[in-house]
Amino acid sequence: MVNLIPAEVDAFVAEAIALDADDLSEMYAKILRTSGVRPLIRSDALSLAAAPFSALDKRVRDGLRARAEELNGSGTSDTDLSTAITLIMLGARVIWKRSAVPAETYDAIASTLAEYSVSFPR
Repeated sequence: MVNLIPAEVDAFVAEAIALDADDLSEMYAKILRTSGVRPLIRSDALSLAAAPFSALDKRVRDGLRARAEELNGSGTSDTDLSTAITLIMLGARVIWKRSAVPAETYDAIASTLAEYSVSFPR
């Protein structure tokens, strides 16, 4: 089977799914406050074709499935499974569609992720 997910995207996903729930929550909040992120999310700039999107979605969901109870539990974190999926999918699509992301926005997201030691190509 052909892997439709670029290696740098897959590396990001592997590291992000292993993050602590509190770190995922903090990272999500910081990224949403990043200038240019909300318009980027609402645009078609990060759209993937059906097959690559499906492969990425499956990779992220499969990676987080084992943590569903932890992420949806009653711990101190505000991150649930859905939020974790959204965050990791966003980061992965930003890497994948880097050429469609304004440089300032990309650099701000990369800086935020670097705080959590997550690979994000510069």
